[in-house]
This record gives sequence, structure tokens and C-alpha cells, in this order.
Amino acid sequence: MTHTLVDALTPLCAYYATQVATLSATQQAAIRMHVIAEASDTGERVGVQAEGATLTVGVELSSADVVFRGRAQTMCAFLAQSGREFIVGPILRGRLPALRMIRGTLRMAFNEGDEMTICFGGATTPDALIRLSHAEAIGLFNGKLRPEVEVMMGRVRIERGLAFLLSLERIL
Repeated sequence: MTHTLVDALTPLCAYYATQVATLSATQQAAIRMHVIAEASDTGERVGVQAEGATLTVGVELSSADVVFRGRAQTMCAFLAQSGREFIVGPILRGRLPALRMIRGTLRMAFNEGDEMTICFGGATTPDALIRLSHAEAIGLFNGKLRPEVEVMMGRVRIERGLAFLLSLERIL
């Protein structure tokens, strides 16, 4: 298990390079995405910058397209297991413009007792609140679980923000 956010994010660099290499030069040139991961309990703050064919972990960023916040252990597990799909996926599927248009915050309250927040477009106020387990969050972000099925089965509970959650489908 990784212990720092940098450790959780570093494997993305090699994965990103191999995946982005499959895109055309024009598609690569259009890539510009900034992500910040902040651990609330340790104060660790890591910037991830995707610029063209290069992904750099550990850069200083003052703002980002997406900001993850939560306890270090929760963030490390989530980023190590879902970071590929959540950070690189929108780029590979051509959904980066849609990601940049989203403004809002998703707060995930985990059944295990902690939480994580994902902020889009500089938003700070939670627009959506869902309750679920760590495993369901990872499955949803990896595309292995279907949100509508998880909601119907009662494994994911939407407490507020259904409209915002539906807007997230444009990027995931």
C-alpha cells in the first residue's frame, strides 16, 4: 500500500505516456489538465500536470481542473486504484472539454467512516453527497460498476445533487 500521495500518483506517468502515445499529434497538443490532491490529515498537497504527451507529478499548482481532498490513506487507496481511469480516462475518451465545463463538488461519505471530496472547476460547496463503501467508489470510477444498478440495489445512496451527478456522466 502506498503511503504518500506522490507514491499513489507516480505510476500514472508511465501509464499516461503509453496511452497518450496512441493519440494523434493534434490530440496530444490539445491536452492540458491540472489536478491537485490534498490530504486533510497530513497536509500533503500534490499537483499533477498533463500537458501534451507529458504527465508530471509533484508540480506546484495554484488552481486545478479537479481537486481531490480527503484523508491521506483514503486518497492513496483511491488514487492508486482509480487514478488511471479518473485522471487519464477523460483525456483518452476526448472528454477533457466536458470536464473543464463542470462546476461543482462531489462529496463521498464512505460507510467505513471517512469521506473524500472531488471539486471541479474551482467549486467549494458540495453540490452532491453520496454514501457508499470504498469498494463501490473504486468500482464506479473504474467503470466496473454501473451507478444506476448500485443505486437501485441500495449500495449507493444519493442524499443530494442528482442533477450534478448526472453531469458527471459526461466525463466518466
